[in-house]
Amino acid sequence: MLRLDANKLENTILRFNAAASRPNETAPIERTTTGLTPPKSRFATPLTGPHFVCYPLRPGLTSTYLGVAVTSDTRVRRADGSTSRRLFAAGSIMAANILREGYLSGLGITISIVFGRRAGKAAALETLN
Repeated sequence: MLRLDANKLENTILRFNAAASRPNETAPIERTTTGLTPPKSRFATPLTGPHFVCYPLRPGLTSTYLGVAVTSDTRVRRADGSTSRRLFAAGSIMAANILREGYLSGLGITISIVFGRRAGKAAALETLN
């Protein structure tokens, strides 16, 4: 059970509806809100009828934005700036090298594929030396 205050919920819906673009005036993808913080930037359609459903949500941690510093061939950099001869990085630990802030959904897979290939190639070349 969510134990929501009915008056607050109703007022929230009324405020949202007043701020939302009118469906017959705007294409769905362009519907926004005006005067709300934060604003809804797309698909803002007034909530006009039942059935309404609520689900409890809890925030989760998807990334810490921490990682290791690396060279262009994915060699791990030590604190003194030197590089590790046989330690390479790929996957989510690389995120801090690519994203300075924010989060882009699905990027973890791309980072793993691109830098996994680069790290694998660099490691293979290292074994030949």
